[in-house]
Amino acid sequence: MQTLPPLPGSSQGVDCKQVLGGGTMSSVSADIGKKVFRLRGLPNTVGTPADAAALVAQGLGLAASSDVTVCSLATTLDYWESPPSKVSTLQFSDPLQSFGTPVRPGEWRIPLSGSDAGRSLILDTHFLGLTPLNDVDESRHVLEYV
Repeated sequence: MQTLPPLPGSSQGVDCKQVLGGGTMSSVSADIGKKVFRLRGLPNTVGTPADAAALVAQGLGLAASSDVTVCSLATTLDYWESPPSKVSTLQFSDPLQSFGTPVRPGEWRIPLSGSDAGRSLILDTHFLGLTPLNDVDESRHVLEYV
């Protein structure tokens, strides 16, 4: 499988297989380091994969944002959200003991602090609904392929 060049704001390439379905995503297992997660509810001020990694690392109490690899970052497709939030796909470099108690199977809430206190990020493995992988400048958007 080919490795893509680094995303803007990231120093590492992204393995296509990891983003596009290499492995099961139905439950949390001991092989969590290879599992791809979706992170929803990122503030619209998050502009780079490094920003997203830092925010989730802080929320989970990880030692460094380098423990998180952000594979994609895009604006949500929820037209009713104002301002729109961001969504990302990510992986963790080391197995984590726990994300806490799941809200539902395969879904956890990560409380934010600081200026975003009172809001939560939603980490999941079920990928229900649509998950955009990137943003396209509207003036350059010609075709959608589903």
